Amino acid sequence: LVPTRGTDWGDNGVFRTLHQHTWDPAHSHVVANWDRLNERVYKMDQLLATSGISAQITAQAKFIRAMHMTTIVDWWGKVPRRDVNSLPSDNPSVQESAEAIDLILSDLDAAIAGLTDLTPGEETNDNIKEGTNRISKTAAQFLKAKVLLNKHVWVGESVTAADMTEVISLVDAITAQGFALDADYFGIFDKTGDSETIFTTPFQATQKTWNGFHYNMTTKDN
Repeated sequence: LVPTRGTDWGDNGVFRTLHQHTWDPAHSHVVANWDRLNERVYKMDQLLATSGISAQITAQAKFIRAMHMTTIVDWWGKVPRRDVNSLPSDNPSVQESAEAIDLILSDLDAAIAGLTDLTPGEETNDNIKEGTNRISKTAAQFLKAKVLLNKHVWVGESVTAADMTEVISLVDAITAQGFALDADYFGIFDKTGDSETIFTTPFQATQKTWNGFHYNMTTKDN
C-alpha cells in the first residue's frame, strides 16, 4: 500500500509506478534491490572465503547467503555469482534457478547443523524480541521449508512427494519447539515475545516513520 503524499512529493512517479504495477527493469527500486541483494550475497562469499572464522559464524553466513539468494531466485529466476578473487572488470557467471537452489539448500543444511534452536517468546530486558533477530536453527528450518515448497515453481518442474514430505517434517520440527500461529495477529507486531515470530528485525515507530509519509509530519498527531 502506497501512502497518500502531497503534490510536492511526486518523486517523478516512482511510487505511482509501483502502485500501478507498471515498473520496468530500470525502475530505481528494482535496481536498488537487485544491487543490495547481490551485494549481500557477495559479502557472505567474502566472509566464507576468510580463513579462521568460527563454525558459528560460518553457519550464520550461510544462512544469510541462502536467504538473499532465495529472494533473488524468487524475483529474477537466476543469480549472478562472482569469485571473491576476480577483478571488477570480470563478468560474473550466472546460476540458473536449479543450480542456485542446490547451493541454497546446501547452505541451509549447514546452517541447521551448526545453529541452535530458538525459544518461542524469547525476549531481552528492553523488550525488543532479541531472540527473533538472532539467526537460529529454527529460522534455517523455516527458510528451507519455504524453498522446498516453492522449488518446483522456480525450476519449472513438477512437485515431488519427497520435497513436500520434507516440508512437513521441517514444520513439524518447528512446531515441536513450541512455535504456533498466534491467536492475536496484531500482537505479533508488538515488542513482546510471542509464539509465532521466528526471525525478524526489531522496529519501532519513530519520527522517521512519520517523515516517510511527509517530511513535515513528525508524529501521528499532526
